[in-house]
Amino acid sequence: MLNIHNLLGRKVKTLVSTEKEAGFHSIRWDATNDAGAPVSTGLYLYMIKARRLQTNEENGTAEVAFL
Repeated sequence: MLNIHNLLGRKVKTLVSTEKEAGFHSIRWDATNDAGAPVSTGLYLYMIKARRLQTNEENGTAEVAFL
């Protein structure tokens, strides 16, 4: 799962909702929300949910700037 959130914590866009095989993957966000409308300039967070074989579930969050 890969989602984009605003700084208030609200989900703006779901980029990936299906499970992927292990390996390299890339995705490009077109700076729109789930309704297809453009988002405002600013900072956004992406939240990724990934499973590691050795340690069960692992989640991560980082920020991305849309200028």
